Amino acid sequence: MTTHGFTLVQLMVGVSILSILLTTGMPSFADFQHRQHLRQILNQSLRMFNEARQLAILQRQTVNVVVQTGRMWCLGATTDSTCNCHLPTDCVVNDKPMRISAGSKSIQLADSRKQSKAKIVFDGNYGTAYGSANTLSFAHSIGIGKVIINNLGRVRICAEEFSSVGIQRC
Repeated sequence: MTTHGFTLVQLMVGVSILSILLTTGMPSFADFQHRQHLRQILNQSLRMFNEARQLAILQRQTVNVVVQTGRMWCLGATTDSTCNCHLPTDCVVNDKPMRISAGSKSIQLADSRKQSKAKIVFDGNYGTAYGSANTLSFAHSIGIGKVIINNLGRVRICAEEFSSVGIQRC
């Protein structure tokens, strides 16, 4: 008599091996998700700052980027003197909302000037940010990502303490 299939012992061994593999892989998968989330926020911030600078040059008018730090952080760009970046329709340039806000409380934002509310001003003539140069640090348990704005208005991102594809180390 021939039987096809697995015995109960073989199934139990297979399930136990699978559970061990899944258990050891979960922490690295969670770290991967956190790295991707931090990378996404850094790239969104880079795009928003670069777009704000470009609009300042194209429209020949000052564009202000408001930065509110802390756990409930947000960034918002406007041609007005200020805006509340926690409100979806308050930060607008050319009838286009320009804001990024904290999607999760696991990432905290701080700026190099230790202010709870800062403003980066892009000049309408050349897109410079004289007097507004700043370094914004997005901190997470896996590491710190930075958005660096210099006096000439150049914006770049870098990462500390974690390696992520596409982001250079600080």
